[in-house]
Amino acid sequence: MDLRPDPDLSRHLFIGEAAFALQVRASTLREWERIGYLQAIRQPRTGYRLFHREDVERLVMNAQTSTRREEGIRRLARILRERLFWRPRPRPRPG
Repeated sequence: MDLRPDPDLSRHLFIGEAAFALQVRASTLREWERIGYLQAIRQPRTGYRLFHREDVERLVMNAQTSTRREEGIRRLARILRERLFWRPRPRPRPG
């Protein structure tokens, strides 16, 4: 845990701001900090967690890339299903 003061708050996000950007709960960020997935510093006077803006932006970009990749995989799977299992529809019988 880093307790050094950093007067440039524009480079950091409070836990609520980071959670909003990542679309997760603040408790998730606390857990990620605990397991070392994301690093936070503490404001010396308040003890608030501050997350480096660049780290949060990197995670947002990774999440967006993963989402696009998953969407691409789903799209490819749908195309393959359509091509592999496509059967012409039976024509209605006259009558």
